[in-house]
Amino acid sequence: MTVVGTGDWAGWGSGRQGQSLVRLDNGGWRIFFDGYTDRGYYFSDSLDGLRTWTPIRQLPGVSGVVHNFTVLREAL
Repeated sequence: MTVVGTGDWAGWGSGRQGQSLVRLDNGGWRIFFDGYTDRGYYFSDSLDGLRTWTPIRQLPGVSGVVHNFTVLREAL
């Protein structure tokens, strides 16, 4: 599969970067990214093979100084 998007392809606004994509237990995907202009860290989920995404939600408890880090899934 090839996913191509340009500009504000998911409707999250501008200034989103440092994406990290992880597979969820339910087969969906979660993308994490920072909002360097508003100093937040966010995530969104896709349950249909990366075609559509939920509205972004801010990750609680993460300082506003995070920037471009990687998220790794931890085995339970």
